[in-house]
Amino acid sequence: MAAKNFYDAVLVGLNLPILLAGGLLAKRGFRVLVVGHGQPLPSYELAGVRMPRSPFTLTSADSPAVSRVLSELALKQLVQRKIRPLSPAFQAVFPRHRLDFHADPERVSREVEREFPAVRRTADDFMRGTQRAWEGINTLVARDLTWPPSGFFERREFTRASIDHPFGRDELGPVPLGELADDHPFRKLANAVVRFADGSALGEQHAERVLRLFGGWLRGAELMDGGDGALFELLIESIRAHNGEVRLGDRVERVVIKRRAVESVRLAPSDEDVGCHFVLNGIPVSRLGRLLSDRTELDSLLDELGQPRPQFFRYTMNLLVDVEALPEGMARNVFLIDGEPTLLKEHALRVESDRLPDGKRALITVESLLPAASPEAQGPDLGDLRERLLKSLDVLSPFIRSHLELVDSPHDGRGVFHARQGTYEMPSDHWTRGPETMPVVYAFPRTRVHGTCALPVRTPIKRLLLCNEQVVPGLGLEGSFLAAWSAARTVTRSLNRDWMNRGRWTKVDL
Repeated sequence: MAAKNFYDAVLVGLNLPILLAGGLLAKRGFRVLVVGHGQPLPSYELAGVRMPRSPFTLTSADSPAVSRVLSELALKQLVQRKIRPLSPAFQAVFPRHRLDFHADPERVSREVEREFPAVRRTADDFMRGTQRAWEGINTLVARDLTWPPSGFFERREFTRASIDHPFGRDELGPVPLGELADDHPFRKLANAVVRFADGSALGEQHAERVLRLFGGWLRGAELMDGGDGALFELLIESIRAHNGEVRLGDRVERVVIKRRAVESVRLAPSDEDVGCHFVLNGIPVSRLGRLLSDRTELDSLLDELGQPRPQFFRYTMNLLVDVEALPEGMARNVFLIDGEPTLLKEHALRVESDRLPDGKRALITVESLLPAASPEAQGPDLGDLRERLLKSLDVLSPFIRSHLELVDSPHDGRGVFHARQGTYEMPSDHWTRGPETMPVVYAFPRTRVHGTCALPVRTPIKRLLLCNEQVVPGLGLEGSFLAAWSAARTVTRSLNRDWMNRGRWTKVDL
């Protein structure tokens, strides 16, 4: 059946790289279609409160990669009005220690001197290293490059840009804080902070990458009035405002491949055939093969690079509490280290808190890294993980359970627990909940650009591009902006349209 509609690009999924790439292409004058493919929006309503499916901080808020994308989308000023720099950027809480971390190394040095005076010199060197890595890598991410490069010309561009840069060298660099014992609290803290920002499972490998991720936390900002849910809404509005189309309820049933190139897409439930020049895939590559009429070429890519393997699942629990439950001086972002022993990676939790506008309640969002090989991750539910996390939070505040209004997780399928009535309630949107909705942190057999990049933008199937968190996983949230820019750059150059003449003003950094 001949396609009735034709788009320059069909984008599959509803993640941040896809929406950023869709916004860029629509702004450049291309006709785009974004298909939600069953992926839920990043927040949901419960008891009149917008709750996140994952905690969100705009890490690397002043990165050139973030600034460039938002500037071209004409969203930079709007986002800047909605963000609030965090001071402190985050807190590290141990059973007997607490440290506040700021972008100013001198303030951090005084904190370390108070809590761990024996390692102050090592900690000072680490903080200076994060500053050097931040400034050095900024010169690279500010360039108009494809991450990761593929093909002769892209590799040449990247090599020229990085020849005097740490990413242009072969050595991995010394392990950050390698002078400290593996179980030293400060080293465990640094590893936990990086782990929660990292989109890969490389750990302490590649010094510059680790320092960049830690530095991104120090430069984080709160996106007020809705967090990443509000950011997604802005991006969807931007796509639609530039004649793009967003179908949240549709799915891609089949990507039709002919002569080893993308020809069209079949949508469900309408069975509509949509012609297109490009398909940008935002779902994990392991699920992409199910959509292809011929997956031989994709299998050859995965045979060469190796299949990404789930290493951790990101589990989120939301708590609605009386505002009195929050300790005095508690930062918005807290990393709880060495709490009650659980099956969590390095016994670390990420805790995000927000006071609600009514001034009487607060929302606490807890994120943990659940090993993929754990019994809970292998089973149909997550057992008593909620109860164990609540017990771990006693280290942070012993008053949380006495001021608890409700507990919910979009990931364990147990429903909403109303603490004061002692009852459970199953929400109506049960199809967007459950263990299968947990974000995945993958281990990649092969990485490039010092562990920052994994899968390529281009696939062996012509005009089928990857635009997801598996492209530049090693730079966390910043990597999503780089992946989006790279995919949009590839489409723009291929279709060879003179979009700059029509949108010259968007290149001005507003």
